[in-house]
Amino acid sequence: MDTTLEFLNTTAFTLGGNEFSVMRLLFIPLALICGFLLIRWGDRLIVRRLVHPRFNADVVQFCRRAFFIAMLVLLAFTILDLLNLPLTAFAFVSGAIAIGVGFGAQNIINNFISGWILMWERPIRIGDLLELGEDRGR
Repeated sequence: MDTTLEFLNTTAFTLGGNEFSVMRLLFIPLALICGFLLIRWGDRLIVRRLVHPRFNADVVQFCRRAFFIAMLVLLAFTILDLLNLPLTAFAFVSGAIAIGVGFGAQNIINNFISGWILMWERPIRIGDLLELGEDRGR
């Protein structure tokens, strides 16, 4: 037992003044897996609670997506905190990436925002028949 604890507390490597033990390296993937499982469980719970005649399918889908994105952001912040990485370390890099993504992916971002607007205003609902040129579909 003592040998196992000594091995788990052994420093695997040091990065930026933070020591990473074997236990920490095993705990981070375990925390990620548990986080994803909790997010999926919460997703199923939302669907069970909202699938009701008074809620449309697109409202349920909107709530699922919003919950999933919010929980992924929370999981990412939690993992960064477990790794003792301050968020300020990403300020400069994230600013540069945001400028590059803003210029390089304007069309993708416009389509994403348009999708959120369509989900919010609901002019097209799940199950509607759509016709675009010669293509038709639900």
